[in-house]
Amino acid sequence: MVFLNPWFLLGLLSLSIPVLVHLFNFRRYTKVYFSDVRFLRQLDEKTRKTRDLKNILILIMRLLTVFFLVLAFAQPMIPGPSQSRKGKTVVSVFVDNSYSMQLSGKNRSLFESAKKAAKEIAMSYPADMRFQLLSHNMSGQEQRFVSRDAFIRAVDALKVSSASNSYDKLYKRIQEAQSAEGAELQKVYVLSDFQKHMGLYPADSAQDVFVLPYVSFERSNLSIDSVWIDNPLVFKGQPYKLFVRVKNASDKPSGSLRLTVSLNGSVKGIRELSLEPESSYTDTIVMTSGSGGWNDVHCTIIDKPITFDDEYFATYKVLEAVPALSIGEKVPNNYLQALFNVRSFFDARQWQSGLVDYSALDTFQFIILDGIVNPSGGLASSLEGFLEGGGNIAIFPPQGANLSVWNPFLQSLGAGLLDAPDSKIKTANYVNVEEPLFRDVFERAPKNISLPGAKYSYPIRESISTPGEKIIGFPDDNALVMSFTHGNGKVYLFACPLDGEYTDFPSHALFAPLLFKMAVVGRVNREIAYTIGKDARIKVNRVSTGADKIFKVKKGEQTFIPNQQRSGAGLELLPGSEFQQSGIYSIIDDGNREVGRFALNTSRQESELSFTEVEDLKKNYAGTKVQVLGENPQAAGNQVTEVDRGKPLWKLCIILALLFILAEALIIRFLKDNDIKSAVVTPS
Repeated sequence: MVFLNPWFLLGLLSLSIPVLVHLFNFRRYTKVYFSDVRFLRQLDEKTRKTRDLKNILILIMRLLTVFFLVLAFAQPMIPGPSQSRKGKTVVSVFVDNSYSMQLSGKNRSLFESAKKAAKEIAMSYPADMRFQLLSHNMSGQEQRFVSRDAFIRAVDALKVSSASNSYDKLYKRIQEAQSAEGAELQKVYVLSDFQKHMGLYPADSAQDVFVLPYVSFERSNLSIDSVWIDNPLVFKGQPYKLFVRVKNASDKPSGSLRLTVSLNGSVKGIRELSLEPESSYTDTIVMTSGSGGWNDVHCTIIDKPITFDDEYFATYKVLEAVPALSIGEKVPNNYLQALFNVRSFFDARQWQSGLVDYSALDTFQFIILDGIVNPSGGLASSLEGFLEGGGNIAIFPPQGANLSVWNPFLQSLGAGLLDAPDSKIKTANYVNVEEPLFRDVFERAPKNISLPGAKYSYPIRESISTPGEKIIGFPDDNALVMSFTHGNGKVYLFACPLDGEYTDFPSHALFAPLLFKMAVVGRVNREIAYTIGKDARIKVNRVSTGADKIFKVKKGEQTFIPNQQRSGAGLELLPGSEFQQSGIYSIIDDGNREVGRFALNTSRQESELSFTEVEDLKKNYAGTKVQVLGENPQAAGNQVTEVDRGKPLWKLCIILALLFILAEALIIRFLKDNDIKSAVVTPS
């Protein structure tokens, strides 16, 4: 037998108090005079013996009561397996605070039950033990070991979080903390519902792991899974489709469910839905934006008890026109001018090659290089950043290009190289209809289509380091147009100058739609929604980022400065602990102007009610040092203590102390001197 609080055994010295009281009976007697005491002598002898027996019994009861009370405070126990090992011990307790723990348990939510169990575990250890509390928050404070009282306060303050991490990540974090603490005996307690997407906690021979699974009695949840639009770019006055997917993760029908879709605060659609068990439904809403600017989408349903996934936010920018730039030797180019004048989709500028403002290239989405004779290194460097930011470039080489200058320039942009020009007249005979550029251009694969030709063209040569995709090709296997990916953007390289003297492409029916598609398709588009804890970077394209510019993020009345870095022609925000709420966030520059928006939503992994069952946990951990303590443990401290460190006896001591108090009361109540006297004294 061992004692958790051996210093309380000093309380056994208090056993001397009842003994002293018994030895020095301070009871005072009153003298009563009798005329004849012959009949009292026999009575006095018998009552004294009975009284002495009664006092001895009372003394024994009191000694036993004090003895077992002292033992209860010393907390005796029969030693368990861990008592045979000596060394510094630390205890790490993981409390699953993900959204799925909001499901109902027997008397309370799973999360509240887990918090209660964590405190019971702490109280089952000595007061000087050090504890580490871990959760999905993975904060810096959770990397430290604290006292028992501080641990209990931290458990009380713990709240449900949108974060969700794997058990592999949790294991590494615990391992690092326990190793840094120099612990020889490592205890780990995992209190969770064990959703399958989190995996399982790894079994480690260096750790004594105790798994406490929590199982909900009702597993039902409806959620808005995702929202997306059918077009990478939305233009003012042009219809587009908004898709909303709703999922039923329950094994029961959903019943009547109302889906509400709002745009910029105004309701645009209400749907009455009914979902079959473990199914999903995608609703389609056709929308048209009457004005340019940011459009905020908010979709909602009503479902309990899990409510975090009952709403979904998205935001995207409606363009009035694509900001485009043409850089050439001769300005304006009549073909491009006609294109820009007729097609209202372009908000275009034409600059002469020697008068380029490199710092302003970030404000455009599409750049056309029209026959530049000597492209400079400064232009190449700026265009590299432009491509990294997601912009697209169309390149038309000049007639008589200096290939010793042009090929290094093209190589820096990740494009193919040009060979010596070919003056043969040829007409294209190949169109790559699978290329995204031709989506919506052809209703079906064309036959005998009239394609553009060329009188003067450069063979485009790709390499292993710069593979390309042929878009339009000639019969000799050379290309009229090829596409190359560089960074987050696309380079479209033409084989001939943009001049009617060398090609009929500028007057061909494909010219206008192809250049428009080059401006909007194939580029990396900003997501209309991001996921908290999953997306490590939030990209904002086409933002002018000076070296000294600091961008702020605002949501409602809350404003903060996130971690940020420049990326080509855009900005990348690095989400931290401040990004924990779903909603629409605005990006503000140092002039307090809004330069962008983004939407955040909680991860939908927690919406999937797929758990590892208790029996599966036991099978998985069979033969390891991981012990599964059973389903819905209500007295976690007791279970852990019995399994790990032995069987505690303090409750038995309390019960025995109460029994001896009761026995003392019964002796005092029923063993009376008067009853003895009446039985002994008889008149003669």
